[in-house]
Amino acid sequence: MFKSKSEFIKKHNSRKLGIVEYCLGLERQGLDDKQIQAKMIMDNVSKSPRSVQDNYSWYKTISKEIGWIK
Repeated sequence: MFKSKSEFIKKHNSRKLGIVEYCLGLERQGLDDKQIQAKMIMDNVSKSPRSVQDNYSWYKTISKEIGWIK
């Protein structure tokens, strides 16, 4: 469990932190999985459908370990 952003960045990197915060913000707006992935392409967070899938599935896996957001 990551209790702070700095702890998270030590293990991953700041780009991954941005993806976590971006996806979390969209979830809090009430968007579902498909809508979030579509928005990731529209907002140029991910450049291709393959990278969207990789980034979003990584986010879903890691989101359970993030303590500072809850």
